[in-house]
Amino acid sequence: MARSETYNLLLVDDEPNILSSLKRLFLELPDTEVFTAESAVEASKILKQDAVDLVISDERMPKIEGHKFVQFVKKHYPDTLRIILTGYSDMEAMREAVNRGDVYRYLFKPWDDNELLVIVRNALEHARVGRERDQLNKQLTELVHKRTDELQKALEYIKRQQQETEESLKNTFVFLDNVISMIGSETTTESISNKIARLARVLAEAQTSDASTLRLCEMASYFFQIGALSLGKGIDGTIDSRGKIVPEVLEMSDHLIGRTLKVRDLAAGIRHIREHWNGSGHPDGLSHEEIPLVSRAVRIAFDYYAAVDLRNLDGSEAVEMLRIAAGRVYDPALAEHAASRLSEQSYTETTRLRITKLVPGLVLGYDLKLDNGMTYLAAGTVLSPEMVESVVARVKAPQFPLSAERDVLIRKRTDQE
Repeated sequence: MARSETYNLLLVDDEPNILSSLKRLFLELPDTEVFTAESAVEASKILKQDAVDLVISDERMPKIEGHKFVQFVKKHYPDTLRIILTGYSDMEAMREAVNRGDVYRYLFKPWDDNELLVIVRNALEHARVGRERDQLNKQLTELVHKRTDELQKALEYIKRQQQETEESLKNTFVFLDNVISMIGSETTTESISNKIARLARVLAEAQTSDASTLRLCEMASYFFQIGALSLGKGIDGTIDSRGKIVPEVLEMSDHLIGRTLKVRDLAAGIRHIREHWNGSGHPDGLSHEEIPLVSRAVRIAFDYYAAVDLRNLDGSEAVEMLRIAAGRVYDPALAEHAASRLSEQSYTETTRLRITKLVPGLVLGYDLKLDNGMTYLAAGTVLSPEMVESVVARVKAPQFPLSAERDVLIRKRTDQE
């Protein structure tokens, strides 16, 4: 039962005259209701029905002695204070009770009324303080739970907003990537941005399953090049004649993303792409795990595809480049993961088919783009009957057509597709 505004005092003694004497003594205590019981069994029934603040028990009782009873009270009603009235012959039992923390105090018979009143007043005051403390703790706990719940909801809202912002930015640059492809008429292969994003995500997945980090890898793969566009350069303007990333490109991208769009995590991932695993890179000389995972993954993906697509290195040469620089420029674990995956990829069963020969079930090895450069179907798409019909219709369409003479790279379908 819930506690009332009054104190509840339980007196336990097998002698009725002693119970009456004690009850009369405590009648002068304000706001105190006194219960009496002539045995431990009777007292336990009262404890089940009412929240008792203080128990005063005689030690010498038949069947269950006082120190045994207060052990029971301590175990089942730990907030109830306990006092024992005893004789000098019971000193050993009292010392053991005190050492175990079973009793608040013990008093000898015959007791002094004034002394007993003072002790009981102090015990009830102790109970009042404990009650207020428990109530305050309860209120604080409820407040903490409430604030924690509010904070959790706020964090979830912020996370959703961040995810929506990241997705919107990604979609924006994918659109820009398509526009750039249309201007440059890159109709035969998947854009380098798509390939970098795909490989960077795969590398990051080897070290984390955090969805936000994986999205940032994809976004950074597109957005770190935005500095080149703002400087009037294309993707090939991202590297110099030695195949190194142009610092001004990253600085401009960092500025645009971090200060203009206010996407700090994305800006940090872009800013540190030129850092080296051994700490010899720029701009801040970070090393090892100090370098954001996004930066490490995108750097490897970009350097590989820049070597293959922009500098026309053979794929095996580009893989060897990654392995040679592992532990110095690149995260060695990520570099080896990339080298192994890219080496296996070169042996993947692929073939070229005329676009009019496509059939359902085939998998696109590269993005399928319209003649104007717009991506029509993404790399990795498993062709359905409806998609094949759509491609054929696009071949015959007068606007935004596909050339019937176009060859499409097809790769073997994996078990996961």
